[in-house]
Amino acid sequence: MSRFSDVTNIWSTIKEIDVRDIRDQADLPCRIALLGHATFGRDLIMRLLTLGAQRFPARTPQVSIIDLPLGREQATDLNRVDLIVLTLDASQALSYDEFLAYEKLAILPVPLLIAVWGTNLPKSSESTHQADLQASPAVLLDPQAEPATQRKMLAKAVLELVPEALHIAAARRYPGLRSEVTNNLISSVSLSNATFAFTSGIPEMIPVLNLPLNAADMLVLTKNQALLAYRVALAMGAEGDFSAMIRELLPVVGGGFLWRQLARQLVGLIPGIGLLPKVAVAYAGTFVTGIAAWRWYERGELVSKAELQSLVKAALEEGRQRAKALIGNRKADDDPTASAKPSFRQRIGAVLNPKNWFKALRARLRRKPKSIQKTTEPTDQSNSAA
Repeated sequence: MSRFSDVTNIWSTIKEIDVRDIRDQADLPCRIALLGHATFGRDLIMRLLTLGAQRFPARTPQVSIIDLPLGREQATDLNRVDLIVLTLDASQALSYDEFLAYEKLAILPVPLLIAVWGTNLPKSSESTHQADLQASPAVLLDPQAEPATQRKMLAKAVLELVPEALHIAAARRYPGLRSEVTNNLISSVSLSNATFAFTSGIPEMIPVLNLPLNAADMLVLTKNQALLAYRVALAMGAEGDFSAMIRELLPVVGGGFLWRQLARQLVGLIPGIGLLPKVAVAYAGTFVTGIAAWRWYERGELVSKAELQSLVKAALEEGRQRAKALIGNRKADDDPTASAKPSFRQRIGAVLNPKNWFKALRARLRRKPKSIQKTTEPTDQSNSAA
């Protein structure tokens, strides 16, 4: 039977994981160019990007501020950045210089984001200009919204365009992106662990219940959780050795208390130990680990037992829904009657296929001729009488 010492041994093994690739990605440059007429608009975007959780100091932002009109040499230099943000003011009509800059930027092989201070795109005397702007990725920043809401909207728009390999590096340089990057990391890894639990059919994995523990599967799950915590730490700007961070995180996550809470919730979740609760536990354990690491590296706070209980309960419920979706998708894939009907083009192709003609002809020739039965017509009553 497995004990908590087995989990500790797994953590000891995980400390030896090679994380150089993750670390190298976190140190990559992430260059952003801000363009626009209004200094106010550019300053606003810069403030939203650089203000955020800063328990650990951010690296120097790599931002280029460019005034309009946009020169030819400036446009050429923009090929070296990772994202271009063109700032516009919805209260001002779109100027000729702004649209000319947009046309030059739209043909560059660099992601372009239109950041508008307002709830609508700027008006233009040319309808084609308006249509072109509407076809580009844009974020509308409501002046009446809270700064946290504005920052979240901008962060989502930026991260949709910046390559995923640069997300942690971007968070280290731009604190305004840290919360969104961390939230995406936690959601992604939690779902990955839940999917792994589903596809591998993990045996009982809760040590406190004295149930058999598949150490190999547990190692995969815990490794993913450890790497998640490390990525969260890097995204929050932390520095340090991976093994040192893991030692620091063991009391942060709550150690055995977390698994006890998961086990207690699991007992009341479903009678017996089935696939659905295992997937729910894999999701919840990863999610709570990520949240605890986030809280620690963002504010230096530990998650209280009461908060942990609430987090576990909510995460298990979310995990159950994820598990139901995975199981439902699997059943749909296994159901042969669930296949989609052939499209109109496929049906026409089948009719025009000569092979199908010959098949139909052979089938018709093989049919047996119908036997014709002669029916005896009744004789006329007058003849029978005669």
